[in-house]
Amino acid sequence: MRAQIETAIVTHRTIFGKNPQGFWLPQLGWYPGLGEILSEYNFKYTIVTTRGALLGRPTPLYGSFSPVISASGLNIYIRDAGATKAVWSETEGYPADPVYRDFYRDIGYDLEAEYIGPYLGHGIEHGFTGFKYWAVTGHTNSKRPYEPGEAGARAVEHAHAFLAERRAAARAASFWMKERKPLIVCPYDAELFGHWWFEGPLFLEALFRAASRRNEAEDLELCTLGEYLRSEPEAPESEPEFSSWGEGGYAEVWLDGANDWVHRHSHQTIGRMMELAERFPNESGLRERILNQGAREALLTMSSDWPLLLKSGQSSSFARSQIEDAVGNFTRIYEMLCANTVDTEWLTSLEKRNNLFPEINYRVFSKKR
Repeated sequence: MRAQIETAIVTHRTIFGKNPQGFWLPQLGWYPGLGEILSEYNFKYTIVTTRGALLGRPTPLYGSFSPVISASGLNIYIRDAGATKAVWSETEGYPADPVYRDFYRDIGYDLEAEYIGPYLGHGIEHGFTGFKYWAVTGHTNSKRPYEPGEAGARAVEHAHAFLAERRAAARAASFWMKERKPLIVCPYDAELFGHWWFEGPLFLEALFRAASRRNEAEDLELCTLGEYLRSEPEAPESEPEFSSWGEGGYAEVWLDGANDWVHRHSHQTIGRMMELAERFPNESGLRERILNQGAREALLTMSSDWPLLLKSGQSSSFARSQIEDAVGNFTRIYEMLCANTVDTEWLTSLEKRNNLFPEINYRVFSKKR
């Protein structure tokens, strides 16, 4: 965990030139006591699910309309259920509207393999190309052609509806919140906008344009979590329940018959990486390079998306190959270091292929740092 956190801090500082004030929990996964670890790194706030917060102890005084403070002093914002459903729900949210572009219908699967295969690569008969000509339409295989103009207009409608719904929720909450203004927290994965929901960027543009007009937003004010914290540093105390945004609200998505085999391999990799960090505390040159690559591979085995994809059945073969490659690559690195040898050509190729976290320092896995 500390290796993940420290790598995140270094990456953020490298890109933005400053340390982060908040921490986005993977899958909004929280357990009691996590606040102490995040506070050690001087994080000021994080976000949890509505359910995790409302099952906390004690129950949050203002529900999800105010952050809470854990015993560690960490400010914990609570994701708004209504805002989440409106934008994120695949069945009831805005992206399910019939006029929007259908993410899943792609000519790479619609057209005959004889035609599309040569464009996908040797030995590949079907795959995503990015060319998607159909609208969501509904739960049917007979899709309507996608009309960009109609979809763009609907995105504007949904932006105004989103503001109106949030305004109504805030107004209702303000009747029983006398001490402070209601806060509605709207966090989403950035990849939603423009990827799964193709019109998402149009929705965001329309949303911010409408919110900037006083007659549209009325008493709503947009702010970042950091800005809110500076204006409202006090909050009720509560410790959220063990939770995530996965189906069921806990962790069953990541510990299932389809993916439980992942964890023993990941845990062994983590243990071995910690061992290497202890055995080689002050390396440089080629040995430091291979240790840094080992740290990257160890982090890849921890990615929560791989078991999630295995559970859902979407791109499960890709997820399995990613896990197997990361474990296999790390195992080879471990064995080379144990044998005091380095295959420089193989390492260079791997560094180019798995080149995430360029500033990584393998010592983040050391217990003595």
